[in-house]
Amino acid sequence: MKNFKKWKRKNIIFIISDPGSANIILSIVRKFKLKKINFYFTNLYIKKYFKNYKNKFLEYNSLKNLIKINYFDLGVIGTGYPAKYIHLANYLKIHKVLTIAILDHWLNFLKRFKNSKSTFKPNIIFMTHKINYPLNSFFADIKILNIKNYYLEEKIQEIKKIKKIKYDCCYINDPASYIVNKSARKKLIIDSMDSFISFIKNRKIKKVLIRPHPKDNIFNFKKMIKKIAKKNNYMKKNLIVSKTKNISKDIGSSNAIFGMKSFGLFISLQTKKNVYGFQKNKSNFKLLKKSDQL
Repeated sequence: MKNFKKWKRKNIIFIISDPGSANIILSIVRKFKLKKINFYFTNLYIKKYFKNYKNKFLEYNSLKNLIKINYFDLGVIGTGYPAKYIHLANYLKIHKVLTIAILDHWLNFLKRFKNSKSTFKPNIIFMTHKINYPLNSFFADIKILNIKNYYLEEKIQEIKKIKKIKYDCCYINDPASYIVNKSARKKLIIDSMDSFISFIKNRKIKKVLIRPHPKDNIFNFKKMIKKIAKKNNYMKKNLIVSKTKNISKDIGSSNAIFGMKSFGLFISLQTKKNVYGFQKNKSNFKLLKKSDQL
């Protein structure tokens, strides 16, 4: 199933739930020019990234009807948290459709396949990274395959083409979904941003780009930045909130990249940018190396 060229002959339903796995799915669709495809979204805000495929979107009832008549050969689930797709993924399995789950990240593995009511065991799991620790026994009878990260490849090539540097640095926000406790998660996001603004103020850095995560509420995000900038007595006008959907543009046009555990930091490390990761125990930033585990 790793031979994506053979996917051209299959009717495929992609169930999209999370920006990370959505990026991987989009890159595969583009790379191999897949045509016999449809998309269903459990999180509607992700639809905007698939605007070139609007005629391939399915609503819930239409999807269930097509599954019933055995229209699909393959069901690809872009996993995320919370796992809103479990009932549909299991519906595919009931109707003997081969299911492949895509993991874009090394965090919250188990939560991508379980919720309070049910579990989902795909036939195959595709991972874009290698892990060097044992997985939960839940995964023991599931075939796990490593695949090339075509999204990463795509972004690296785009960044290399950008020659003009507009910003001294770019901060890439992430929702810290790897922190289970909601209050602790919120505190980490605020502490990291606070430390970043303190860092740039002390070094008199003025051309600053801040990239929100696709899951961020932009109004609340800007409000948080304004409050932290005021606290640090830093001029808010120096902070530009990015509006572009393409992360390559923000990385490529910035000298240095800051953040917590965003995949954007990993991309930046492959392009020889200076990348700084937040150290929550020390409330400061560390210059990262390619070998660092994010």
